[in-house]
Amino acid sequence: MCGICGKMIWKNGEINEEAMRRMLAALVHRGPDDEGIYTKRCGETSIALGHRRLSIIDLSAAGRQPLANEDGSLQIVCNGEIYNYRELREELQQQGHCFRSLSDTEVILHLYEEDGIACVGKLVGMFAFAIWDETERTLHLVRDHAGVKPLVYHWDGRSLTFASELKALAVDPTVPRELDRQALEIYLTLNYIPAPLTIYRNISKLSPGSVLTVRGGTVHEWRWWDVSGMARAAAATTPRGGGVSVTERRGVNCAPPEMNDTNTRRGGGGDDSFLPLVGLARADNRSGNSAPEAKRHGSGEAETPLRAMSSYRLDFEGAKKALYSVLERSVQSQMIADVPLGAFLSGGIDSSIVVALLARNSPRPVRTFTIGYTDLPMYDERAYARVVAKMYGTEHHEIPLSSREMISVAPEVLASLDEPFGDSSAVPTYVVSRETRKYVKVALSGDGGDELFAGYRMYRGEELFRSYRRIPSLLRKLLVEPLVAALPSSREAILPERVRRVKKFLKGTRGGTPSERFLLWNELFPAADRRRLLIDDGFVIADNVGAGQHGEDLQGGAEIFSAAFARYRAGIAGNDYLNRMLYADFSVSLPGDMLRKVDAMSMAHALEVRVPLLDHRVCELAFALPGAWKLQNGRGKAVLIDACSGLLPQELHHRPKWGFEVPIGNWLKGGWRFLLDEYLSRESITKQGIFRPDFIAELIAGLFSGRADTSWQLWNLICFQAWFYNHFDQRSDF
Repeated sequence: MCGICGKMIWKNGEINEEAMRRMLAALVHRGPDDEGIYTKRCGETSIALGHRRLSIIDLSAAGRQPLANEDGSLQIVCNGEIYNYRELREELQQQGHCFRSLSDTEVILHLYEEDGIACVGKLVGMFAFAIWDETERTLHLVRDHAGVKPLVYHWDGRSLTFASELKALAVDPTVPRELDRQALEIYLTLNYIPAPLTIYRNISKLSPGSVLTVRGGTVHEWRWWDVSGMARAAAATTPRGGGVSVTERRGVNCAPPEMNDTNTRRGGGGDDSFLPLVGLARADNRSGNSAPEAKRHGSGEAETPLRAMSSYRLDFEGAKKALYSVLERSVQSQMIADVPLGAFLSGGIDSSIVVALLARNSPRPVRTFTIGYTDLPMYDERAYARVVAKMYGTEHHEIPLSSREMISVAPEVLASLDEPFGDSSAVPTYVVSRETRKYVKVALSGDGGDELFAGYRMYRGEELFRSYRRIPSLLRKLLVEPLVAALPSSREAILPERVRRVKKFLKGTRGGTPSERFLLWNELFPAADRRRLLIDDGFVIADNVGAGQHGEDLQGGAEIFSAAFARYRAGIAGNDYLNRMLYADFSVSLPGDMLRKVDAMSMAHALEVRVPLLDHRVCELAFALPGAWKLQNGRGKAVLIDACSGLLPQELHHRPKWGFEVPIGNWLKGGWRFLLDEYLSRESITKQGIFRPDFIAELIAGLFSGRADTSWQLWNLICFQAWFYNHFDQRSDF
């Protein structure tokens, strides 16, 4: 895990090496072990690549980046790990390639020599890398399948600047920083800003599973992998009985579209014309490009998830066996490291499965780490983690924290965010990463299981909705909904928390389509509240989506989720609504929220976090399975729990989903009150000129009166304000 940055200037521009060093300095927390810079003028093109190193594999100087091939025509900087690098290295050596290091990154260089950028289809890992091809005068930026590792960039028609984090771009004087009010509204809606948007109008996130190809004055972002491809393959071969038929998908189809004079702006990969999908050509071939199949190494053929199914019966029982096999292989592959390794253990299903498989394949006791609140038993999950740790004899580290200790760390968390991010679980993630780093340099986590196997309560919402609408409309409107609305709700006790969940469910039922309901269940500030909150300073909130028909303005994220639903649906027979919801979460929320949080909080302490459940082979198999196998009789993760039942203690089999919750309301009314005073005072809000102070005052009053649970909305605003004053140049035009 490292930090990367770079710049490519077309038409005889000069690289500012001092600016490059400032960018690297902004990334020092990601890679405290070493740094390197490569600069060169190639005809009318200038290139610079920078790297901050966190040494995990090949700790020697030979692993220092940027790395070059034998003749220096290729240069690479990489953030992340390639888990199958040993197998690929062996095959490349048999083909005559010579290696000068034991680094996994060097494998990418030699693969590129064989296959060009199509080599990305052979990589198993989490990665974001930049590779400069001097012969072709071409720069490729690449992001991994699920978007575990981040990459942001700025393109102005003449130069491209990129980095692992926005804070590195912010120190480059040539990169403008203009507040994107559309991104701000989406942040207020979702609590995060999904790709390709960033908080800055002129800076974009590279989308997961995408490549940005730059040659001269031409830029294309195109998608090389999309897990919905496996869903399409499964749909095309699924018998009426619901089982999965074995079929062979073609190799990863990841040849770039032909370069032309058209510049792609702001994540052009969102356009299907730039989507060569995994192993599946679009029926209508809209792109006009027939992407050739990449050359295959022997190991690549063995990675096909549906092939893994061929060893088993093709029913639910067979799927369980295949899933267990793919999960175990994923954990095994992610155990490679030349430094100490451990695992996060929350006591939930996902982290417990990862720890169990890790312990079964480790020659020594696994180090595990869990966090708990000593004075808030409702939020303390240490007891569940202890059961798993005892079962597998792990070297278990508990991190007991009082509310006072958690409150004291809030300013550090806020200072580490280079973009507004309102997920309050960032606070405990920051602390557990800090404490874990004292013992190990690499930790495995269970992130991703909820989005693949329907672990969140929200996924049951659509099923409950279909039952709820059978209640006569008059009874719902005159009795059920007014009664629930009158009940107090909060996150501070079990009963009010359950009332809060019911209110959230009823809010979602106002949506007229699955994608609208999905948004409403995810929504933080409803459209009416956003209108009351934001000052209309030349910025017009888009027209209502669904207004009139459903009585709800769904703008501010609706388009993002509806596009994800449509992308998943394309070419799929039937109506697997659950997998559509999962795909929307997987492609939008997971990289925008969960993975963003883990990367930012762990790298603040130079801790590498790996996510075995998001190995692309696990993801592909998960989306090849029917949604009905994941959610059974209201039980989420059914196929996952059943597949790994032998690994889990009985106490975990039917424990309710809780999540990495924090008592944000308690803290805002107590020790975090200073954050309200500092960031949301009437004086500071008025001076800033973005929000209406009267509405914020109402939110604060509602929190302290107990009339409404506004804690998450207030935390969302605090996070924005902290980012604004810590990272945004107030002299910029917004």
